[in-house]
Amino acid sequence: MVKGYHKDVHFLRQAKYLNDSGYSVLMYDFRAHGNSGLGTIPWVTWGLEERKDIIAAVKFISNHKEYENAKIGLFSICMGQAASTNAFGDEDGLREYKNLKAMVSVQPLDYQTFIQAGALPKLFIKSVNKKIKNRTGIDYSTNTFMHNVKTINIPTLVIQNKNDGYLDEKFVNTYYNDLKVEKKMLWIEIPKLKNANFNRMAAYDWIGTNPKPILGWFDKYMK
Repeated sequence: MVKGYHKDVHFLRQAKYLNDSGYSVLMYDFRAHGNSGLGTIPWVTWGLEERKDIIAAVKFISNHKEYENAKIGLFSICMGQAASTNAFGDEDGLREYKNLKAMVSVQPLDYQTFIQAGALPKLFIKSVNKKIKNRTGIDYSTNTFMHNVKTINIPTLVIQNKNDGYLDEKFVNTYYNDLKVEKKMLWIEIPKLKNANFNRMAAYDWIGTNPKPILGWFDKYMK
């Protein structure tokens, strides 16, 4: 059983404070999530297939008659961060959009780092990877977005909880150091909760009630 969080994390809070600050906000369900349909692979792919949704969203805004001249920022959280990073790596991906101005990247984490941090007992890792590959055709032991970090071409704020239960500090620092753009690292320290997942989810709750660094970053490059 995978434990969730001890309370609901309301992502609409971010939408509200962004909207209150003058931003229009597009929120959508990734493929195979919520009200969205299935993609070519009807399973979560840790940002590999989901990158197509990010590109499609930016393309949609860029071609919309009311927003075609608008500046766009990405608020990329967890797998959204993985999908966004991968989307910069495509030849016809996010690098092609000059109206894309800034990104907030919250808690970078790839599958192998997640597993090595203890998300799955070691005796199950090989069998789980085999099952995932049979379902998706993807070898999750090599499924990472890290090779695409250097392709990101917009200013990026990275936010990471020091007490994240799945934190690999070296991994996060590598992500940050590989960014070749204007950047800022924001380490937050949320008091530890009762398990690893709670300690990761705590950061997603935190960004909903601490708008100042997020708004400050977007305002700097988008206003």
